[in-house]
Amino acid sequence: MSNSFGQGHDAKFADSVIGMIPENAVGIMDRGFASWEFLDQLSQTQTLFVVRIKNNMKTEFDHQRYRVVWFCDLESKSEFRLATNVEEMTNAEVSDADRHRWQIEVLWKFLKMHLKLDKLITKNVNGVTIQIYMVLIAYLMSAVNRNSSILWASIVG
Repeated sequence: MSNSFGQGHDAKFADSVIGMIPENAVGIMDRGFASWEFLDQLSQTQTLFVVRIKNNMKTEFDHQRYRVVWFCDLESKSEFRLATNVEEMTNAEVSDADRHRWQIEVLWKFLKMHLKLDKLITKNVNGVTIQIYMVLIAYLMSAVNRNSSILWASIVG
Protein backbone atom coordinates (compact mmCIF):
# COMPACT_ATOMS: atom_id res chain seq x y z
CA MET A 1 0.00 0.00 0.00
CA SER A 2 1.20 3.48 -0.82
CA ASN A 3 0.29 6.62 1.12
CA SER A 4 0.66 9.96 -0.61
CA PHE A 5 -0.49 12.27 2.23
CA GLY A 6 -1.45 14.90 -0.33
CA GLN A 7 2.04 15.05 -1.80
CA GLY A 8 0.99 15.21 -5.43
CA HIS A 9 -1.77 14.85 -7.96
CA ASP A 10 -3.73 11.58 -7.90
CA ALA A 11 -2.60 10.70 -11.43
CA LYS A 12 1.00 10.56 -10.15
CA PHE A 13 0.03 7.46 -8.13
CA ALA A 14 -1.97 5.72 -10.86
CA ASP A 15 0.50 2.86 -11.35
CA SER A 16 0.54 1.96 -7.66
CA VAL A 17 -3.27 2.20 -7.49
CA ILE A 18 -3.68 -0.51 -10.12
CA GLY A 19 -1.77 -2.96 -7.93
CA MET A 20 -3.81 -2.08 -4.82
CA ILE A 21 -7.21 -3.05 -6.22
CA PRO A 22 -7.84 -6.70 -5.28
CA GLU A 23 -9.00 -9.20 -7.88
CA ASN A 24 -12.80 -9.13 -8.35
CA ALA A 25 -13.03 -5.85 -6.43
CA VAL A 26 -14.15 -2.57 -7.97
CA GLY A 27 -11.86 0.45 -7.68
CA ILE A 28 -13.97 3.58 -7.19
CA MET A 29 -12.00 6.74 -7.90
CA ASP A 30 -12.51 10.45 -8.36
CA ARG A 31 -11.64 12.74 -11.27
CA GLY A 32 -7.96 12.90 -10.34
CA PHE A 33 -7.57 9.48 -11.93
CA ALA A 34 -9.69 10.24 -14.98
CA SER A 35 -7.77 9.74 -18.19
CA TRP A 36 -8.55 7.34 -20.99
CA GLU A 37 -4.97 6.06 -20.84
CA PHE A 38 -5.38 5.11 -17.16
CA LEU A 39 -8.73 3.46 -17.86
CA ASP A 40 -7.08 1.50 -20.68
CA GLN A 41 -4.40 0.34 -18.23
CA LEU A 42 -7.07 -0.79 -15.77
CA SER A 43 -8.94 -2.65 -18.50
CA GLN A 44 -5.79 -4.35 -19.80
CA THR A 45 -5.12 -5.73 -16.31
CA GLN A 46 -8.81 -6.74 -16.04
CA THR A 47 -9.22 -4.40 -13.06
CA LEU A 48 -12.81 -3.34 -12.47
CA PHE A 49 -13.44 0.36 -11.93
CA VAL A 50 -15.91 3.20 -11.53
CA VAL A 51 -14.23 6.54 -12.17
CA ARG A 52 -15.81 9.97 -12.14
CA ILE A 53 -14.70 11.62 -15.36
CA LYS A 54 -14.04 15.25 -16.02
CA ASN A 55 -16.71 17.30 -17.76
CA ASN A 56 -14.36 18.20 -20.59
CA MET A 57 -13.40 14.59 -21.41
CA LYS A 58 -14.65 13.38 -24.76
CA THR A 59 -16.76 10.27 -24.43
CA GLU A 60 -16.13 8.88 -27.91
CA PHE A 61 -14.40 5.60 -27.23
CA ASP A 62 -14.66 1.85 -27.61
CA HIS A 63 -18.05 1.00 -26.10
CA GLN A 64 -17.00 -2.63 -25.77
CA ARG A 65 -14.62 -1.71 -22.92
CA TYR A 66 -16.42 1.07 -21.07
CA ARG A 67 -19.73 2.72 -20.61
CA VAL A 68 -20.44 6.20 -19.35
CA VAL A 69 -23.17 6.63 -16.76
CA TRP A 70 -24.70 10.08 -16.51
CA PHE A 71 -26.70 11.12 -13.47
CA CYS A 72 -27.95 14.31 -11.92
CA ASP A 73 -27.99 15.36 -8.29
CA LEU A 74 -31.33 17.13 -7.95
CA GLU A 75 -30.32 18.96 -4.74
CA SER A 76 -27.24 20.62 -6.21
CA LYS A 77 -28.58 20.55 -9.78
CA SER A 78 -25.22 19.08 -10.85
CA GLU A 79 -24.60 16.55 -13.58
CA PHE A 80 -22.04 13.78 -13.09
CA ARG A 81 -20.43 11.34 -15.50
CA LEU A 82 -18.87 8.06 -14.47
CA ALA A 83 -16.90 5.66 -16.65
CA THR A 84 -17.02 1.98 -15.75
CA ASN A 85 -16.13 -1.42 -17.11
CA VAL A 86 -18.34 -3.29 -14.63
CA GLU A 87 -21.04 -4.98 -16.67
CA GLU A 88 -22.84 -6.54 -13.69
CA MET A 89 -23.80 -3.19 -12.15
CA THR A 90 -26.83 -1.21 -13.25
CA ASN A 91 -26.51 2.52 -13.90
CA ALA A 92 -28.20 3.19 -10.54
CA GLU A 93 -25.70 0.92 -8.74
CA VAL A 94 -22.78 2.68 -10.44
CA SER A 95 -24.05 6.10 -9.36
CA ASP A 96 -24.70 4.77 -5.82
CA ALA A 97 -21.11 3.50 -5.66
CA ASP A 98 -19.86 7.00 -6.47
CA ARG A 99 -22.20 8.52 -3.88
CA HIS A 100 -20.69 6.21 -1.26
CA ARG A 101 -17.19 7.29 -2.36
CA TRP A 102 -18.31 10.89 -1.94
CA GLN A 103 -19.42 10.18 1.66
CA ILE A 104 -15.82 9.19 2.42
CA GLU A 105 -14.70 12.55 0.97
CA VAL A 106 -17.23 14.33 3.20
CA LEU A 107 -15.93 12.44 6.25
CA TRP A 108 -12.34 13.52 5.49
CA LYS A 109 -13.48 17.11 5.06
CA PHE A 110 -15.20 16.93 8.48
CA LEU A 111 -12.11 15.40 10.09
CA LYS A 112 -9.84 18.05 8.61
CA MET A 113 -12.00 21.11 9.16
CA HIS A 114 -13.84 20.45 12.41
CA LEU A 115 -11.54 18.05 14.21
CA LYS A 116 -8.34 19.77 13.06
CA LEU A 117 -6.94 16.64 11.43
CA ASP A 118 -5.40 18.70 8.66
CA LYS A 119 -1.91 18.26 10.13
CA LEU A 120 -0.69 14.71 10.62
CA ILE A 121 1.76 14.04 13.44
CA THR A 122 3.30 11.16 11.51
CA LYS A 123 3.15 9.54 8.09
CA ASN A 124 3.23 6.06 9.61
CA VAL A 125 -0.05 4.20 8.92
CA ASN A 126 -0.32 3.08 12.56
CA GLY A 127 0.37 6.62 13.79
CA VAL A 128 -2.23 8.12 11.44
CA THR A 129 -4.77 5.53 12.62
CA ILE A 130 -4.08 6.41 16.25
CA GLN A 131 -4.39 10.13 15.49
CA ILE A 132 -7.77 9.58 13.80
CA TYR A 133 -9.02 7.57 16.78
CA MET A 134 -7.73 10.27 19.16
CA VAL A 135 -9.66 13.08 17.47
CA LEU A 136 -12.82 10.97 17.16
CA ILE A 137 -12.69 9.98 20.85
CA ALA A 138 -12.10 13.60 21.88
CA TYR A 139 -15.03 14.72 19.70
CA LEU A 140 -17.34 12.07 21.18
CA MET A 141 -16.27 12.92 24.75
CA SER A 142 -16.97 16.57 24.04
CA ALA A 143 -20.40 15.74 22.59
CA VAL A 144 -21.27 13.56 25.60
CA ASN A 145 -20.12 16.30 27.99
CA ARG A 146 -22.13 18.94 26.11
CA ASN A 147 -25.27 16.74 26.06
CA SER A 148 -24.95 15.83 29.73
CA SER A 149 -24.65 19.54 30.60
CA ILE A 150 -27.84 20.24 28.63
CA LEU A 151 -29.59 17.32 30.33
CA TRP A 152 -28.44 18.45 33.79
CA ALA A 153 -29.60 22.02 33.10
CA SER A 154 -33.04 20.78 32.08
CA ILE A 155 -33.32 18.65 35.25
CA VAL A 156 -32.17 21.44 37.59
CA GLY A 157 -34.10 23.87 35.55
